[in-house]
Amino acid sequence: MSRSDLEQVLMRRIVGGLVGWATFYQASGTGRHYSEYLFYQHIEWMAVGRGWRVRQQHKIIGQRSVGAPSTVDFVIYRRPGSRASREGLLFVEVKYLRGDNPSQDLGYLWDDVEKLRSLVPTGLVDHATFAKCGPPAKFLLVVGQVGDLKKILSCNPQKLEKVKALKMLNMAMQDKPPDSIYWAQSGTYFSDELQWRAMAISSRKWPT
Repeated sequence: MSRSDLEQVLMRRIVGGLVGWATFYQASGTGRHYSEYLFYQHIEWMAVGRGWRVRQQHKIIGQRSVGAPSTVDFVIYRRPGSRASREGLLFVEVKYLRGDNPSQDLGYLWDDVEKLRSLVPTGLVDHATFAKCGPPAKFLLVVGQVGDLKKILSCNPQKLEKVKALKMLNMAMQDKPPDSIYWAQSGTYFSDELQWRAMAISSRKWPT
C-alpha cells in the first residue's frame, strides 16, 4: 500500500469514527459539552488501532513571543520496518467549530493552516524520532454540526486570509469534494442542522 493510500485510509477512518462518536455522545444525554480536546482521545485510539504511533500536543521548537511554546495537535507516524508495513508521517491540527463567532472561527482555521504549512520535522522537539518516517502529510481536521458550519459559510469576511479560509471550508462541504478532502456525516433522525460533519482537508487543497 502506497503512502498516499495509507494516509487516505487513516483520515477516512478518523472522520468516520469522529462522526460516529459525536453522534453517540449526543444521543447519550442533553446539554452535552463539546470541545476539541474531547476528540483527541478518539483520534489517538483510531490511529494506534491502525498501527500508527501518536504524539498529542507535540511541541514545536522555539518560543512564542507571548505564552507557552507552540504545539501541533497531532504527530502521527510509522517508522520503517514497523508491523504496519512502511513508514509514514502526518501533522494534524483539529478544529471544532461552533459557529458562535464565524469570523473568529475562520481566523483560527487560517492560523492553523499557516502553522502547518511552514512546519517541517526538524521544527519539532525530539525530531530525531521522525527522521526516518518520510516527508509529512498535513491535514486540517474540522468537526462541527452542520447548522453551525452553515453559519460560518454565511459569513462575509473582509480580511483576505479569512476569505481564503471560507473558500477552503466551502469546498470541503461540497457533496463531492475533490481528492484530498475526506468527510463523513451522521445519518440519523436528527434534522440536518443537528447532524455531525467531520472533514479532513489535505495541504494539497489549501489556498495559497
